[in-house]
Amino acid sequence: MDEGDQRKRSAMQNTWFRYSLRSLLAATCLIGVWLGFWVNGVREQKSAITAITAVDGYYYYGFQRDGDRYRQNEHPSGPKWVWAHVDLDYTCNVVAVGLNCKPATDDTLHRVAQLPHLEVLDLTNTRISDRGLTHVGKLKSLKYLRLDGTETTDAGLVHLRHLTHLETLMVSCKRVTDAGIEHLTGLRQLRILDLSDTKLTDEGLTLIGTFRHLKELNLTETRVTDGAVTRLRQVLPNCTVWRDPPTDDD
Repeated sequence: MDEGDQRKRSAMQNTWFRYSLRSLLAATCLIGVWLGFWVNGVREQKSAITAITAVDGYYYYGFQRDGDRYRQNEHPSGPKWVWAHVDLDYTCNVVAVGLNCKPATDDTLHRVAQLPHLEVLDLTNTRISDRGLTHVGKLKSLKYLRLDGTETTDAGLVHLRHLTHLETLMVSCKRVTDAGIEHLTGLRQLRILDLSDTKLTDEGLTLIGTFRHLKELNLTETRVTDGAVTRLRQVLPNCTVWRDPPTDDD
């Protein structure tokens, strides 16, 4: 091999080395960034769990889901002795949270909003207000949300308009009116909607016809009329509608 060939070979080797070194550094940086996001996600999930347990709430990981139900005593697949030495928050995501009838506040929801994989959230009979719903609106994976008995108003429902994966929404709140329903018209995946005990009227009911996938609708203790319900049933023939007249106190 002459001197020219040696120089070419040496140059090729140097080029390959520099390329390999840059690739290794880039891969190391990417892994570092990913680890940073992962560790931060674990830290935020732990923070959310601390806030949930502080008000005696409950939560479930994804492996504890059994169809539409959750089982507290379920364990991840694999030997139990292995999981006994593993911090679940490093490997499993919290997907369901229950704060119903607990002293949860808007600040509690600030922490709960750190759970990006949350699909189920029950806030029944809590002190949650419209301010707390600003945090709920960040939970883009939500499929089930229950707000019965909270301080929710029309202004709070606007924060739910981007929760496009919602399939079940229960808003049995006395301060919700037709104006609040307008904020929900983009939730086209809704299958179960509970508007009982709201100030819903015939005008607001016309908006419900846009929920083409709706299967169950609760209108108990609202202000809708028989004629409006009949027209809605014609628009949504596959939807079961429950309705009773309002009480004298309304």
